[in-house]
Amino acid sequence: MRETGYHLLKLQLPKDTYEFFDLPMPKAHPTFPSCDQVLWYLNEYARYFNVINIINFNCIVKKLVRDNEKNLWIVNYFDQQNNLLKQKKFDFIITCHGLYSKPNIPAYPNQENFKGEILHTSDFQQPKQAEQSSIVVVGFGKSALDTVKAASKYTKDVTLLYRKPHWPLPIKLFNFFPTRYTSKFISSFIPLYITPSSGEKNFISILNLLYGHFGEY
Repeated sequence: MRETGYHLLKLQLPKDTYEFFDLPMPKAHPTFPSCDQVLWYLNEYARYFNVINIINFNCIVKKLVRDNEKNLWIVNYFDQQNNLLKQKKFDFIITCHGLYSKPNIPAYPNQENFKGEILHTSDFQQPKQAEQSSIVVVGFGKSALDTVKAASKYTKDVTLLYRKPHWPLPIKLFNFFPTRYTSKFISSFIPLYITPSSGEKNFISILNLLYGHFGEY
C-alpha cells in the first residue's frame, strides 16, 4: 500500500473486514479508517509480531519457476541493497501487486493541445489543488467519487465523466443501519442504467430523502 494516497482515501468496507484476527484494529479508529490509519495499523502489526525483521525489502523479483517434482517455487530476485542476484525456494507464493502499482493515465485524442493539468487520482494529495479550477473527473469508481466529493468543496465547476453508470449506496440507511447488510437486496430494485424520466427523478429524490445526499456516499 502506498504511504500517501489521494485526498480522502479510506476503506470502503468496515474495518472489521480488513483486520487480522490476532490483532484487531484499535477501537479508536472509525468504522471506515483513512489510508494513514490503515498504514499505521499494518506497520503496527508488523512491529508487534516482529515481521519486519524477516522481510527482504528493496528486492525486485526477476523470475518465478515452479518445481513440480519437489512441490516448490523457485524465486530469482535482485537484491538492490547489496547489488546481488539471489535465489530462494518457497512452499507458497502470494502476488500482491494489486491496485497500488504504477498509475495508469490513458491517452486521449489531441491531449497535447490541452493547456491544463492532467493528474492521476493518486497525485491528488491536497484538495486546494482544485481551487479556482474547472475539474473533470473521468471514471465512476471509488477514487473518482472521492475526488469529486473533495474537489466540489473548493470549486463549483466539477464534471464527472463515466462510461457505465451504477448506483452508489450510502454507508448507513436512515443514517443508522449499515447498508452492507442490505445493499444486494436494495440493488435488486434499482434500474441498471440511468436515463432519468420525470418519474425516475422523483424516485431518486425519494432515495435521497431515505439514504442521504450523494456527498455522504
